[in-house]
Amino acid sequence: MNKKTTLEPIERLLRAWLLGKESAPEWYNQEYFQDLLSEPANQWDQIAQQHIHDVTNKQLRKLRPSNYAANTPWQTALQQDFASGNKHLQAWSALYHRYLLGQNISVEELAQAAGLSARQFRRMLLTGIHLLEKELLAVQFSANATTLGNTTWLPTEGMQPLVGIKPLLNQVIAWLSDKQGPAFISLEGIGGIGKTSLAQASALTLQSSGLFEDVLWISARNEFFAYDGTIHPETETYRSLDEVTERLAEQVGQGHLCGMSSADKIHRMRPLFNARPYLVVIDNLETAENAQTIVRSLQPLGGRSRFLCTSRQTLDALDFVQVLRVPELSFEDSCTLLQNELKRRQQPDDLSPSSLRAIYDRVGGLPLALKLIAAQLRSADLDEVLSDLQTGEGDIGTAFTHIYRRSWSLLSSGARQLLLSMLLISPNGEDRTWLRQTSNLPEKTFRPALNELLDYSLVETGGSADHITYRLHRLTITFLHSDILHNWQ
Repeated sequence: MNKKTTLEPIERLLRAWLLGKESAPEWYNQEYFQDLLSEPANQWDQIAQQHIHDVTNKQLRKLRPSNYAANTPWQTALQQDFASGNKHLQAWSALYHRYLLGQNISVEELAQAAGLSARQFRRMLLTGIHLLEKELLAVQFSANATTLGNTTWLPTEGMQPLVGIKPLLNQVIAWLSDKQGPAFISLEGIGGIGKTSLAQASALTLQSSGLFEDVLWISARNEFFAYDGTIHPETETYRSLDEVTERLAEQVGQGHLCGMSSADKIHRMRPLFNARPYLVVIDNLETAENAQTIVRSLQPLGGRSRFLCTSRQTLDALDFVQVLRVPELSFEDSCTLLQNELKRRQQPDDLSPSSLRAIYDRVGGLPLALKLIAAQLRSADLDEVLSDLQTGEGDIGTAFTHIYRRSWSLLSSGARQLLLSMLLISPNGEDRTWLRQTSNLPEKTFRPALNELLDYSLVETGGSADHITYRLHRLTITFLHSDILHNWQ
């Protein structure tokens, strides 16, 4: 989540209301407040306050125990919420008691009642605002697109109508809906290809189907890419098996298990997951520690429940995981997505056929790249944007350099040598024999090196089953020129 987006306008609104001040009209020009703009301006504050109160109270009722007394004094309520061990309940409670209780209680007083330092309470408060924004976006998305269930965990920030994924979506839905289908599915592909968007669309489609008790969501990513090309740290990330199992326990109301070992938590949760089928999404799994170990450890929870993972690194070594490679968009779908993004941003969308082709030739059908380009065209012309991408400069160039640099850092020396040698191949690709000869790698080094590149989705395959060819994605080529070779010169 973009920290700036989180703090502005939501926290400003909350602070203004706390101090009895009127909010500025421009603070409502956000996706989650669009419905207010059809109302008289003098009613915006009242409607927004009621909306936020309703959303927050709904979450508190859902997360608190059934025997919670509504008239509990605030100090006792805060103590009980923070003693629960449920981090989401703590975050919502911090938000409520600071801004929505109707009393201007200082952070220091609240922190003391919660048994935290002021700094710790402030961090929990920011998490609460982060969750509030997610819920506001979920409500807005629900009103504009599809019916959202009562799930707390499914992220909806940045969601727009998707292009070119219907066949993939249908396949994922079919697997997840089949009682005899795979318990674990891995959506794989290069960074920015749309794996997370496909997972979100799948979860949204199924969460109101009645097939699953709830949709659970765990993110292992450590940064968030805003569509202006800037990079922000992710506020909540879970990267180890212990953190993943702790997150699962919290989301299914088993926060009391969080002090146990990972194996014990899985053992205690197994009857619940078998009795109540859950859909669990683990996003950006490639950034987690020992991703294969995590998935293998979670296998006992996959009886009636289903796990949907997204990863740049393949899980095809695990025979119980169904792998789906997410391809890039076609030229036609790429043009549609780019024009939709320009329209959504109220920018001119009449790009010439030659401009559309130039964009596609540079970045291919990568949704993230197309969205970033649309955002950059607000303040720069197309030639400048494409030049920044080519040289690795500017916000968009920096963003993609950052995406690829992590993959490069994880490669062996043999895989790096093979990747660089592939700059010499035809855009249509070459076969295995040609690659080995060009890279000058011995067979014992070449084979694992090629597997590494395939595992990290840095190399694409084509041809036929009898004659497989290998090629680089356009952005991989750009990265090698702008970052690796450029820095060597």
